[in-house]
Amino acid sequence: MKKQIIFAAFCATLVLSACGKKTEEEAVAESTAVETETMTEAETEEEKELPTSKEMGTCALIDYTKAAVQEQKPAEPTDEEIDERINLKLAEAAGDITTRAIEDGDHVTISYYATIGNVPVDNGSSTEYSFIYGEDDAIRAEFAEAIADAFVGEEREAVIVYPENYGITELNGNTVTYHITVKAVMEEPELDDTFISEHSETGASTIAEYMDEIRQELLSEAEDEIRYQAAYDLLDRIINESGFSIDGDFLREIYDDYDADLEEWLEENAMTIEEYMKQYNTTEEAMEKDREDTVLENARYLIAAKKIQEEQNLVLDNEAIKEYWQKVYKSEITDTMIEEMFDGESIAEIRATAALMNYLMDIVNIQYVNEIFELEDLGPVAELQPVEETQESE
Repeated sequence: MKKQIIFAAFCATLVLSACGKKTEEEAVAESTAVETETMTEAETEEEKELPTSKEMGTCALIDYTKAAVQEQKPAEPTDEEIDERINLKLAEAAGDITTRAIEDGDHVTISYYATIGNVPVDNGSSTEYSFIYGEDDAIRAEFAEAIADAFVGEEREAVIVYPENYGITELNGNTVTYHITVKAVMEEPELDDTFISEHSETGASTIAEYMDEIRQELLSEAEDEIRYQAAYDLLDRIINESGFSIDGDFLREIYDDYDADLEEWLEENAMTIEEYMKQYNTTEEAMEKDREDTVLENARYLIAAKKIQEEQNLVLDNEAIKEYWQKVYKSEITDTMIEEMFDGESIAEIRATAALMNYLMDIVNIQYVNEIFELEDLGPVAELQPVEETQESE
C-alpha cells in the first residue's frame, strides 16, 4: 500500500528512502513497472501543483544546516573487493574477436531455438544469451561441446536427451535439438601496463598503483553511500525533532488518501479487511494506530520538506532529478526517460523530493564513529529542541 506523500512517491519510482538504495538496473526495472501501470493515465494527467507550507500548517524546524548525524566510518576495501572491481573493468573492456575460434575465458553471446522433431519448443529460444566460455556451469556441457572451436557467425547444433522425470513437461523424455548461432565473441585484455595506461584515471603506471586507485574508488563510493544514508537520517531528525502545527483540512486530506489507498489495495488483491487482518496477523486497533502514525509522519514530512524548499529556494525541475540520478546511480537520465517514467500527477512530487535530497546530501554534517551513540551526547546538537507546543489533530 503506497503513502500519498512526496517521499513515498519517489520511493516507488526512483527507489529512495527507507526502501533502501537499489542498483541502477533495479531502479529502472521498478520504474518501468510503474510506467506500464500508469501510462494510459499519464497521457491525460496534468502536473499537480504542490501546496505551500503555510497551506499545510506551520513548523519550527531544527537548525538542519548544523544538526549532525552519526554514521559508521566506511571500512577499507578488501583485496577481494579490489580484485572483483578490476575483473569487472577488464570484462567491460573486452574487445570483439572475429579472426579466431572461441577459447576458454572468452565472453560469448549466442542465440538459439529448440525443436523436437522439427516442431519448435514453447519458450525454448533466446535471441541473446551471454556467458564466459569454459567457466564451470556457465552453460550445459552439450552447448559447450557444440560451439567448441566455432567462429562468430557460425551455426551449430546441440542435441540433448532429457530423462522422463526432468521436471519440465515439454522436455520430459524428449530428444531436443538446439539450433545455435554464435553472435559475438569477446576477449578480455590482460591486466598489464597497456591496459593500465589506457584506463587509469589517476595516471597509474603499475599494477600496485592501479590497485590503490581502485581502492580509493571503492572507498569514495562507500563514502557517497554513507552521505546518501546520512541525508535521510538528517531528514528523520528534522521530522522527529521539529515542532509542527498541522492544518486540519490538510490532515484530513492525507487521511482520506490513506484510506483510499487501503481500499484500492484491498480491491486489487480481492481481499476484505477481515482477511487482511488475518493474513498479516494484526488487529483493528493496531491498524488504526499505524494509520494515525503514518498520516502524522507524512504530514510532518510534507510540511518540513516544503518549508526547506521555500527557505533555500530549491529549484524543482527535471535538472533536480538528473542531479539526484547522477549522485545516487552514477549515470545519466534524460528528459525523455523522466517523462516516460513519471506521470503528470506525480512529476511535481518527484522533482520536489529530488531537489530536497540533493540539498540535504550537500549540507549534511556527518560525524563518523566506530559505534553509534545517542546524539544527545554530542553537545550543541542536543540543545536543538522542537517548539514546546505542537498541534496535530485529525
